[in-house]
Amino acid sequence: MLIRKMLAVLVLVMFLLSTGTAAAASQVFSDVPGNHWAAKDIARMKAKGVLGGVSAASYAPNDPVTREMLVVMLVRVLGKQGEASGTIPASFIQRDKVSSYAIGSVAYAVREGIISGGLLHSDPRGPVSRHEVAEIVVRAMGMASEAAAKQNASLNYTDTASIPFASRGFVAVMQEKGIMGGGADGKFNPNDPLTRAQIASVLNRVDNQVKALTANTIKGKVFGVSSSVLTIENASGVIQPINLASGVLVFRPGGAARVTDLTPGQMVEVITDAAGRALYVDQGQFEFDQVALEGEITDIISGQNLLLLTIKDDKGKTDTYTLSSSATIKIDNQAASASQLAKGQPIKARVTGKTITSLEISDAHRIINGTIKNIDLSGKTVTIERTGGLGDTLVNVDTTTVIELARKEVDLKDLIEGQEVMVIARGVKATKIDAQNLEKTITGVLVSISFTPDVTITVLNEATEKEETYKVDENVSIRRDRTRNLTLRDIFPGDEVDVDLKNRIVTSIFASKVESKTEGNVKEVRIGAVPTLVIVTNDGKEESYPIASTARIRRDGLSVSLHEIQYGDWVRLEVEGRQAVRVDVEARYTNRYLIGTVENIHKAAQVIVVSEMDSRENRQVFWDSDTVVIRNNRIRDVEYLSQRDEVVIAGRFDGGLFWANTIVIIVSRD
Repeated sequence: MLIRKMLAVLVLVMFLLSTGTAAAASQVFSDVPGNHWAAKDIARMKAKGVLGGVSAASYAPNDPVTREMLVVMLVRVLGKQGEASGTIPASFIQRDKVSSYAIGSVAYAVREGIISGGLLHSDPRGPVSRHEVAEIVVRAMGMASEAAAKQNASLNYTDTASIPFASRGFVAVMQEKGIMGGGADGKFNPNDPLTRAQIASVLNRVDNQVKALTANTIKGKVFGVSSSVLTIENASGVIQPINLASGVLVFRPGGAARVTDLTPGQMVEVITDAAGRALYVDQGQFEFDQVALEGEITDIISGQNLLLLTIKDDKGKTDTYTLSSSATIKIDNQAASASQLAKGQPIKARVTGKTITSLEISDAHRIINGTIKNIDLSGKTVTIERTGGLGDTLVNVDTTTVIELARKEVDLKDLIEGQEVMVIARGVKATKIDAQNLEKTITGVLVSISFTPDVTITVLNEATEKEETYKVDENVSIRRDRTRNLTLRDIFPGDEVDVDLKNRIVTSIFASKVESKTEGNVKEVRIGAVPTLVIVTNDGKEESYPIASTARIRRDGLSVSLHEIQYGDWVRLEVEGRQAVRVDVEARYTNRYLIGTVENIHKAAQVIVVSEMDSRENRQVFWDSDTVVIRNNRIRDVEYLSQRDEVVIAGRFDGGLFWANTIVIIVSRD
């Protein structure tokens, strides 16, 4: 909070250094001085866009209000301009007399029953009488039924007999709500016209009750003042600078004032324009609006003479509030203290700004339906994601908590994330947790099988595109294609699988073998716990294949062992999943290319050692009398080859050896 205020002060200083100023207006209109009895109401309704002047400078406060004027203003104060359109229903007899600016509003009022009864026959341009105002306003506020209930109410006006009987319930509601009453002489004067000054006061009171125009209204404490900027601390505790519009209207008790008459700490109401500039400022007996809050305590922070509660409301929004030292706290309708508050308690609170003024907690048994999101075995807590988008809640578990899984009593460690549960809790403590088996099927590719320390399988989940590992039940049912009653040794990595899970334990596996063929030259034969053949395919891609224990290995039609396969041999593989189940080795010549640098030359053995450019591995290349060396576009013999020459060698594999046919010297080191 302190940092935010310091930043706000810096912002305020920058505003104070600006050259632009907004002079405070001393009057609302030329004919409405600042000390006029209705000046503040007129100014406030003007700032909210409810009413305007008869010209740019004048308001004509003593002129009567016509019926259509009243309807237009009411539609605005109700925030219903978007619905004020269309043609006027034929039930409004004098619809042809309605001014063009009022057609949409009158059409809305007739459709909604705001203009009803005898008013359907009235002249829209005629002055509206006080009893008619009562009828129209009460219907517009949706309180016609209340008016009907007060039809025979006793009115304390000296001229009650003059009020039409049909209007008396409406007049009674207007008096009860404090919207419109009688004069100092005790009369209501039902047939008198209402002036433009009087209607501003009526509309202002209506606005304070319906609260439809709050988007541009800010309440806060004055933090700093200059001739061009008003800085306030709003209900959230944020310091907020507000530019003043030219001609801003400022009111204090007693009438219009200058903005510089405001002092820090005073509560003000500010109404801004679309650009966020203040049009109207009133320093009065304001309080931050009190709102109801329902939710759950998720955190408690204690400080010196301060208690902060973090609350997640029933819409899932989380915010932090200060608990007022004078706040009333009740638990199960009994007076309680702040020390009895705990995380997870469901609350109902009244909040003013960011301060909790009252708090009610029910520790009665409640039912929580949802899905387990997290289990803390050390802290003995369970976090539940409630159904219906109600957010997460946390419950404590102790030795008295009854935990059942599929109607069998279990321990907390037997529960898993994702299980649906019904929890009976008292406050934050779970008295019973009833969990359901979590059963699902995942589809993917078998990655591996492990037999230590637990029997597990790892599957590449098709839906999540992630590798997931699960324990396997000792009575797991396994099927591969049409063969049933298999063991884990009968399925292979690369198989497509559907895995049935019950509480994350594999109960059945349905595998389908995926067959493919490939071929290439042998690069490496790895003999170990998992024999593996590494080949280079025709497109130069290096691939590794584990050799199945039952694999058939043949050379020229005869069975051979894996040890008899040599580097450079050409092989054809039949693959199931990722394992080679058949290897056919061919004695054939295969033209290949090798690019690299000559590392050594053994003339007696007729061997060249070449460091291959791509792999950086040394390769043995054999030559014979048919081998041709090309240097500077001329045919030479091997004598012209030197160490560090960069070469391209075209040759063949034969019997696992690479024989050079042509050696092209790209870069000579001589």
